[in-house]
Amino acid sequence: DHLRELELHSLKLRDLGRIFLSDKFINLLELNLDANYLTDVTELRVLRNLRVLNLNNNRLGNQLFHSDANFPAEDQSYEDYAPIVSSLEVLQLGGNGITSLVHHQLDFFEKLTGLFLQDNELVHLEGIEECQNLKELILDRNRVRNLECHWFEGLLSLRELRIEENGLRSIVNLPPLPVLQALYLSYNRISDMSELEILGGLRSLLELSLASNPIARILGYRATLLFRCGGLQLVDGKSVLQEERDQVELLFSRAEAEASTQASQESHSSKVALKLTSVSFGSAMQLGNGVFCVLRMLVSY
Repeated sequence: DHLRELELHSLKLRDLGRIFLSDKFINLLELNLDANYLTDVTELRVLRNLRVLNLNNNRLGNQLFHSDANFPAEDQSYEDYAPIVSSLEVLQLGGNGITSLVHHQLDFFEKLTGLFLQDNELVHLEGIEECQNLKELILDRNRVRNLECHWFEGLLSLRELRIEENGLRSIVNLPPLPVLQALYLSYNRISDMSELEILGGLRSLLELSLASNPIARILGYRATLLFRCGGLQLVDGKSVLQEERDQVELLFSRAEAEASTQASQESHSSKVALKLTSVSFGSAMQLGNGVFCVLRMLVSY
């Protein structure tokens, strides 16, 4: 009656049998079944009070709970239990060869706040929109090349999103998630500076990583990012100091003012030349990211 946590990791388990149908596990809160050989965990449906379920590095594939005519036992019925692990808050499914979430019945996990799907084979995220209370979503080392807006539209509580090492090419369809505070996109293939405009719509964003993307090697990348996302506190693992923020704001405001003035005087020209004497060369050099290149972009039209 007092069992709250159970560690069963790395035991080469292939089948759970009917052990969890016993009332002895009715109050179980945390269960670790990492690094086994499980292909089916249907029996865990009855753990009505379970909060944390670790199933990393098993062989579950695309279906978490399977239909089983012999489950539950003859003297039990589903009516005796709450819906599928209805209290679950954290679900870890990394390294299970998952290619689709459609049959994982994620809509049953009404209280789920953390979903870990790293090291799988996901290409699309259909079904993730069912997790409307999700706060943390981990998708590192999958195969998500592009994002679809509808995948995230229902995730209005999402605070942390990790999509590192996916070969991701664009985030143009990432919606303006209202409370997202941390976004990790390192080791992808994002290369277009226009992608930074999308990030400007993430009003609550505090931490961002685009390290080891082609875009991070473009002159003016960091300055433009700070200009677009004024609330950032950490970029690619480096803190944003108030001095740096002030320099960026000053440089961009002067560049825009110069561009506006010159544009009104030279409206016949297809491009406005930017006089570098209008900004502090010393301040720009302190930023160390080729900010002049970005300033020229701002006044091109």
